[in-house]
Amino acid sequence: MRILKIGLSIYVFILCLILYSREVYSQVVINEFSSGSSSDDWVEIHVLPQESPLPHDLSLYKLVDAADNEKILSSIIDPGGFAAFDWSNRLNNDGDEIKLILISSNEEINTVSYGDEGGICAAESGQSIGRSPDGSGNFVRFSSSTKAASNSSSSEVLCSTPTPDPTPTATPKPTSTPTKFPTPPPTQKPTATPIVTPKSTLKATSTPKTSETEETNQEDEVASVVFETSSPSPIGEVAGVSDEQNSFPVVAILPVLVGLGLVGFSGVSLFKRRALIKEFIDSQSNKTN
Repeated sequence: MRILKIGLSIYVFILCLILYSREVYSQVVINEFSSGSSSDDWVEIHVLPQESPLPHDLSLYKLVDAADNEKILSSIIDPGGFAAFDWSNRLNNDGDEIKLILISSNEEINTVSYGDEGGICAAESGQSIGRSPDGSGNFVRFSSSTKAASNSSSSEVLCSTPTPDPTPTATPKPTSTPTKFPTPPPTQKPTATPIVTPKSTLKATSTPKTSETEETNQEDEVASVVFETSSPSPIGEVAGVSDEQNSFPVVAILPVLVGLGLVGFSGVSLFKRRALIKEFIDSQSNKTN
């Protein structure tokens, strides 16, 4: 039981140590920096006074920019104190990113970006970018830097909004009108012309005139010939057809006669069988009696 209490105490101590260390690390922030000059870039670190009761060792941290350039920090500062670190010409004038990283765990404690990397606009020569108020405020641009000191004495400068270029108006392109061609008139279909077959007529041959009576008889005969040739009698045609239909083929009678003969033969055979069966039944009945 005693061993269990000792182990539980050690666990609680380690947990409190981790939480306390995490709280101390979170009290260190990037408070101000300058990148407007070509050779005097610097970053200011601030330790919040209300959170850290003891001096803080900044050698536990390093600075890293967007290009992975590193700056190892040093010195020990009291709570509420400021420490500025020169970084030569590492920060880009038009935009960059600064990270405060805990070296032991490579944990990112604080990050600030400006210019092209986002955040606040880039500072010009003689200006700086810092928090307002110190430690906990948002990053703004100051008219003059307060390196390694509080930002309360600096005046804020608003970022100028660039005037957008006028948007050119697109000139509409003329649309080409399609050329209309005249529509050809519809082609008329030729109508079929019926072909008339001329009727053949018999011309009367001239005969020598003998007498008026003979001429009259000849004209009557010619007229009767022409009339009979031009209009044939339909009665004769119908009669011809009926004659052909009335002619009955003799070959068709043979199957009928054969069929009748087979039917008669079958009837006679059936009649004979019935007679024989009846005689047989009668003889059997006589024997029985």
